[in-house]
Amino acid sequence: PVLFSFSRLSPHLLATTMAYWPSSVRSRHLEALVAQGSLPPRTDAREWIVPGGERRPEPPSGYVVSFVAFHERGFGVPAGAFLRGTLERVGLELQHLTPNGVQHMAAFEALCEGYLSCEAHADLFAHLFCFSLQRGSDRHPATIGCAALKAKSGRGDLYLTSNLASSNKGWHSGWFYLRNDATKPLPRYTSRTFDATPQQWKWGATKDRQDDLEPVLEALQAVKSRGVDLAKV
Repeated sequence: PVLFSFSRLSPHLLATTMAYWPSSVRSRHLEALVAQGSLPPRTDAREWIVPGGERRPEPPSGYVVSFVAFHERGFGVPAGAFLRGTLERVGLELQHLTPNGVQHMAAFEALCEGYLSCEAHADLFAHLFCFSLQRGSDRHPATIGCAALKAKSGRGDLYLTSNLASSNKGWHSGWFYLRNDATKPLPRYTSRTFDATPQQWKWGATKDRQDDLEPVLEALQAVKSRGVDLAKV
C-alpha cells in the first residue's frame, strides 16, 4: 500500500482507462467473491453471468456490467443508497468508475456510519469530491474507468489520509454481468462515453444546505485530529 492524501490528485486514483478487452473472468473468480461475501451466490435467478467470447459487453436485459476489482474493493450487492444516489446525481453508470473510486466511496460510507454517526452524507461527499474525466491512451473518450474521483481544489486537507490499496493492474478485463436489483437499481448500462466533463460532476451541496455541512465538517475534523485514517475505518 502507498500512503497518499486527497490534498491533490493522486496518480494512484488514475486507474488505467481504455476500451473493453474480452473478459478474463471465469466462474472460479466469481465463486471466490461469493466465498468472501462480496457477491451473492448464483441461483436459478442468475444473479451473475460469466461472459462468453464477446469482445465488448452485451448484457442481457436487467443486467449491468461490473468488475471483479469493484467487489474486491467494497462494492456491495445490492448497491447501497449512497452509491446509487451518487451515480444518479452525476449521470454515471457503474462501469464508468474506477476500482480506487469504488474503494474510496465504500470507505467514505464506513467513515460516516462508524465515526460521524450518520448515513453516508451525500452533501459532504459533494462538498469534498468531484469526478475528473479520463481518456484512453489514444485520447479518445474512455469506455470504462472514465470518471476518476478526486478532491475538489483546496479541500483535500479536510479529508483523511489513506493507506488503502492502489494497484489495479489488469482490472479492465475483469468484467462480468451482474443482475440489476429491481428494488435497488443501479443506472441502466448504455455503454455511454463522454466527450467533455459534464457540469454535474463538479456540483457541490446546494446553497440552502451549506449551513447543514458545518456540524458534520467539524465532526470530520475531530476524527482526523485523533489520527484516524481511511485504513482504520
